[in-house]
Amino acid sequence: MKFPQLPTELLKIKDDVIDAFYLNKTIPENINLLYAWLEDEGWDSFLSGPESLENIGFYVSLISDQLTESECRDYECLEDDEQLTDSIKITYTLNLLNNILENNDFLSIFSFQLSNTKLNKTVVIGAVIEMQGQLGPDVSWRGVYFNNKDFLKDLRNNKILVWQGDGLLNDEEILSLWT
Repeated sequence: MKFPQLPTELLKIKDDVIDAFYLNKTIPENINLLYAWLEDEGWDSFLSGPESLENIGFYVSLISDQLTESECRDYECLEDDEQLTDSIKITYTLNLLNNILENNDFLSIFSFQLSNTKLNKTVVIGAVIEMQGQLGPDVSWRGVYFNNKDFLKDLRNNKILVWQGDGLLNDEEILSLWT
């Protein structure tokens, strides 16, 4: 599949964004023109371009109030004297996350790579997309990052967890959600 290329008028903006990021300067405000292009003519490139990231995530707040021992015991029909193991907590949490998927309450996580081949520098710009029913997608641009790993770390720091690879989250991450 051939993806749309950035229009000529956006190439300087792209290079200015990359330069500002590497020089630790303020990202130019006209990055909004890149965002606007990606949300319109560049949508296919944005969603599945080379080096792009596509994942599903969720706001931790969707389940945090349900991650209590009493909620888990009720759901699993456990008596107070029965031990609530990590395995039971993990299974319970995965059931909550599956409900998020079934109810389409998840977020789409995407990134798009910007390259300056002359300087051999790349960055990614990251976004969280939330479906708004008939209004369509609501794209929330998260910023500029060195790579997808930094983008995902920023999401986690902001209470957005991401499904990666074959598994949802590893057991340690799931247990860290419990208060």
